[in-house]
Amino acid sequence: MTRKIFFILFAFYAFSGVGLCQSNSLLDSLQSELSHVKNDSVRIQILLQLSRYLVYQNVVQAEEYSKEAEVLSNKKNWIWAKALAAANKGTLADFQGDYFTSLEHNNRALQLDLMGNDTLSICTDYINVGNAYMLLGKFDEAYFHNTKAFEASQQIHDTLTMAIALHNLAVIYSSLGRLDVALQHFKISSQYSEQVHDTEGPVYNHHEMGRAYLLVGDYNKAKSHLEQAIVSSKKLAVSVVIPKAYKSMAELLYKTKKYEKSLTYFDSAIAIFIGADNKFGQAECNLGKSRVYHDQGKFKEANELAQSSLKIALPLRAQVLEFECAKALSEFAERQGDFKTALLYNKRAQQTRDSLTNINVMSQVFESEFEMRSQQKDEQIANLNKLKDQSASELKRQEFIRNIFAVVFALTIVLLYSVYRSGRRKVEMNDLLIQHQAEIENRTQELEELNKVKDKFFSIISHDLRSPINSLAGLLDLMERNEIKAEELPGLTKEMRIQFNHTKNLINNLLDWTLLQMNKVSIKKEKIVLKSFFGDDEKQVLL
Repeated sequence: MTRKIFFILFAFYAFSGVGLCQSNSLLDSLQSELSHVKNDSVRIQILLQLSRYLVYQNVVQAEEYSKEAEVLSNKKNWIWAKALAAANKGTLADFQGDYFTSLEHNNRALQLDLMGNDTLSICTDYINVGNAYMLLGKFDEAYFHNTKAFEASQQIHDTLTMAIALHNLAVIYSSLGRLDVALQHFKISSQYSEQVHDTEGPVYNHHEMGRAYLLVGDYNKAKSHLEQAIVSSKKLAVSVVIPKAYKSMAELLYKTKKYEKSLTYFDSAIAIFIGADNKFGQAECNLGKSRVYHDQGKFKEANELAQSSLKIALPLRAQVLEFECAKALSEFAERQGDFKTALLYNKRAQQTRDSLTNINVMSQVFESEFEMRSQQKDEQIANLNKLKDQSASELKRQEFIRNIFAVVFALTIVLLYSVYRSGRRKVEMNDLLIQHQAEIENRTQELEELNKVKDKFFSIISHDLRSPINSLAGLLDLMERNEIKAEELPGLTKEMRIQFNHTKNLINNLLDWTLLQMNKVSIKKEKIVLKSFFGDDEKQVLL
């Protein structure tokens, strides 16, 4: 994902008939303008635009335009023109999968722009060089150049280049297994893209996030992002993403053992890579197909495809691809019982990996990350302070009086509201106090009445209970002393029974009253017809 590559949008219009018409119309217009343009500066720029537009439709003609622009730039000896021509050659090599050649051309463009002190182009060159290193598996160099691109673009407030640099850094973290950090960078990159209305940025982010989730085995999220990348890349005609998204989807389908669909996506990607003469992309897809064939038991086809991919990787000096091919061939041979061949390919894979991987890569990356974050934070703080000072100065110059009035008015409102709230609270508190005082007085009066009732009640009870008990006690004393005659006993017994029944009724009434006070029983009002209790004779007597 580079800025110079997409300085003018071009697309693989084979996916859209409308897009194809628009592309042909624009190409015709550019070619017509090229035929009569007199200004060499404009001619160089048109040649480079034509070269970029034709990279997926006619590679040979694209290279011819690029060569013509390079010759004219050298003839005029314009540094800026030679830098653009070198960067364009890097673009062509990048689309053809020759990342080592792309690195050489982009490094030349970087040196020329440094000579010309073209800050914007320097940022883009850092991006292109870092991208080439990343595709070659040189993550330490890729990290360094993308970090430089981010820092340089920050200084000139180039938000788009910042978004691209962060995207590439996210891809590096993903490749190193740091999914959490990668997702954070993808998120910030998307935010920057939204700020500048970069519609293509999310397409790249969806694809790389899909690959990141694929690497950690989260196939559902990987599928969601890859499907979005495919749909968006076709809709926006972001041609470079389409075959890569197809290849990633094919790898996902292989992981989920959907072999036939996987092969279909690999073949679709290969068809596009062939159109762009991208041998690297073809080799990657053929390596993926070889794994599918091997799982299907097609060992011969699997070995042939893996070996053909290895042959392509060698002249391209694509060590990552070389390692993957040797590793796959070793696994194939081991599964088929050819341990000698498996050992040879395994040694080759290890040698390639040793030359590719630097033991200190991770530590260098994270040390650089810390420095970058510190510098970024310091710069952000400085920018914020600068903006704050400018804002304060502007406010003092233009809005001082208005702000004073606003503050005074606000304070007055707050004060009045506070006084109002305070008065309202006092009134409410006084009302509550009066209510509580009235309730206390009522409760006090009720308690006094209850105490009087209680005293009277206990006085009556004590009197009514004491009399029969004393009588019973006296009778028992007389009986004990044999002072009661036998003929007197029936009368006394009858009298005692009457008093006992009276006392029993009193106790029962007392218990009923207690239950009533405890809400254990309730009184139900009923109408009683007194007429039913008297006969006709009794009525006459009463009348």
